[in-house]
Amino acid sequence: MPRWTLKLLAGILATALLCIAVSSAAVPLYAHKSLAGKVGAYAPVYLFEQSPYDRIIIEVHYEESARPSEAALAHLQSLLYNATGKAVTVREYGDIAPGEVPSSIAGGDVVEFGNSMIKEHAVARTGMIRGDAVMYVFYVNASAPLPKLNMGNRVGGVSYRGDSFVIFKNNLRDEGEEKTVLIHEAGHLLGLEHDDDQGCAMTGSLKRVYRKNYAAPPPDDYCPDHWKLLEEGRHRLPIDELAAALNIPVLR
Repeated sequence: MPRWTLKLLAGILATALLCIAVSSAAVPLYAHKSLAGKVGAYAPVYLFEQSPYDRIIIEVHYEESARPSEAALAHLQSLLYNATGKAVTVREYGDIAPGEVPSSIAGGDVVEFGNSMIKEHAVARTGMIRGDAVMYVFYVNASAPLPKLNMGNRVGGVSYRGDSFVIFKNNLRDEGEEKTVLIHEAGHLLGLEHDDDQGCAMTGSLKRVYRKNYAAPPPDDYCPDHWKLLEEGRHRLPIDELAAALNIPVLR
């Protein structure tokens, strides 16, 4: 499809979703209110090359005892740039007070907790029609819900809605695990699912691989199959997402 056609269609999408903006406040392009709580629902916002969103802001909030690794955040920034082709900016705020974080966050409470963090601390917002696409990351120390990423009964992170995830810093042994968990949860926001490849950051079971006396570091990249999906997402017009937002059927 010619580039000018893609830009025209992107403009039509933006115009159509302007109608949504009137009735659904603070809901970004391609992600209707009914989809906003679903992990992966904002993937087209981050990925689609022809969308009006030309920069991704990784907005990190943390409590002082759970300060993030600068190297891990830089790795996430680089990976998101490679995955999306968009400018990626990291902004850090050490503004989560210890009293804001419960000692234990059960599975059903992580959404409520995460949403409260956004309400209290979010600085940037994803633009309604164009501008920046924000990815929120919250670093805390707390007992976490049961793991989806099996780390030997430890939970490193939980993605809980289309644009946000929580990192449980106290459950990460080192910077290598932090890198893996960051891009693992970001991968879910980009629409990626678990796989069985122990060499892929999207593995559903993160285990150290021991060779003689050497413990191999955890994976810090996606596998070729996942990179292929991300590349397809950059060029695929998000018709299904738009149809869901407008509540109209898609003819195939």
